[in-house]
Amino acid sequence: MLNRFILPSALAIFALLASPALAAGDSGWGVSKAADAPVGMSRTVEGVTVDYHLVPGDYDSLSIKVANCGGQPWGMEESINAPDADSLKPGMAELFTNARMNCKIADGIEDRFMAGFAEAFDQVKPTVPPHVQNVAGWSLVDKGSHPGDDSDRSLQMSRELPNISMVYRRDGSGESASISIQFKPCNGLSYNTGFDFGDPPEVHATVVAEQVKEAYADFAEECSTPPEPQSALMQGFPEALATIEQWLKDKPFVYPPAPAQDDAAPDDSGQDDSAPDETPPDNSVST
Repeated sequence: MLNRFILPSALAIFALLASPALAAGDSGWGVSKAADAPVGMSRTVEGVTVDYHLVPGDYDSLSIKVANCGGQPWGMEESINAPDADSLKPGMAELFTNARMNCKIADGIEDRFMAGFAEAFDQVKPTVPPHVQNVAGWSLVDKGSHPGDDSDRSLQMSRELPNISMVYRRDGSGESASISIQFKPCNGLSYNTGFDFGDPPEVHATVVAEQVKEAYADFAEECSTPPEPQSALMQGFPEALATIEQWLKDKPFVYPPAPAQDDAAPDDSGQDDSAPDETPPDNSVST
């Protein structure tokens, strides 16, 4: 979502992350962690400012401002989900593309913005190192967690054979999961589904095996070239599943508290809301 807007000229005070030998007109990346301001990072190079900051309870904000675009400021903003620095780069490239379509900015300015970018991002949104392990032929990974915030966390296990591959993902509640299966014969048909474990919880390995069996049945209807049998794909799955469920038990998903909601504005209309509504009910039926 991109919105054209005019950014305020006043910027917060930042702790600069830059080498002493910055070119003229380059502020270096600055990280703001002030209690009364959004946590974020900003940099200005030759009149172009890029700002990224966190929005509690919502997507992050990434914006660009050109101070002089035909005699007036110009800017754009994108709401973005950025679990790491690399995921933010496509959004930055999009903003620079739009800026060049509307304004004249220096050649190669994008590369200058990338200097120190990853280091600044790690201060704004530090990431817990991933937990990676191979169990019984399955690759397990727990990644994308931030201190006190698992909104971007991914807990999954995968296995790949010559003609079929599978990814199993757990959700944060521990009550549901999903699988993605890629059948490589016949133009790489795929099967993706999410499912609950029931109430009371069923045996998770059994539920997953039933989903995989259904995927194989669907694939057989579409393609006459069979992949490796289900028994080969699911070899070692119970052991790997037990490991990843222990990870989830040892480190449950956590989320930051929801932002405080402002009290509803008082009604200044002068009407008594406690009075009954005199409008007769509409009992019509539409067909």
